[in-house]
Amino acid sequence: MNSPDTKTTTTRNCHCKGCVKEGTYRAPQSPKELDVILWFCLEHIREHNARWNYLDSATPQEIEKTIRQATVWERPTWPFSKGPLAAKRTQRTGPPASPALPEKVRKALHFLALREPVSWEAIKARYRALAKRYHPDTNGSGSSDIAKFHAVQEAFGTLKNYYAKKRTGA
Repeated sequence: MNSPDTKTTTTRNCHCKGCVKEGTYRAPQSPKELDVILWFCLEHIREHNARWNYLDSATPQEIEKTIRQATVWERPTWPFSKGPLAAKRTQRTGPPASPALPEKVRKALHFLALREPVSWEAIKARYRALAKRYHPDTNGSGSSDIAKFHAVQEAFGTLKNYYAKKRTGA
């Protein structure tokens, strides 16, 4: 048994034939066998590095592939619309999409400058603001304001009927 004070040291000899120096520098054997490690002394590792060419026997297509993989640290990549998280990205986080609105309702929302999804409170608030702005008693009796006031009332009536049916489930 080894005691705690005894240190076992393994020395590696340089891989070059005829060299008796200690091999303290590691290098892969070849581009195809990167996991096979050779050990060299300082003099021979410099020679090995000088003649080492990782892409020496590679075709232009293999070189291009290696460069592309190296730019992403050899990790898998995919377009944003694909991949493991694509389904999560495409899911809506907001309220569910409403079914297609009738043309009259869409025009009424457009006239009141509202967009789906819209709450009933937002519709009422917008109606009140526009009714105040175009009411004949507040602006005098200009014919264009009266026409706009009537259009606001008609749009609100359309939305009121539509959302009343929606709320009662009729």
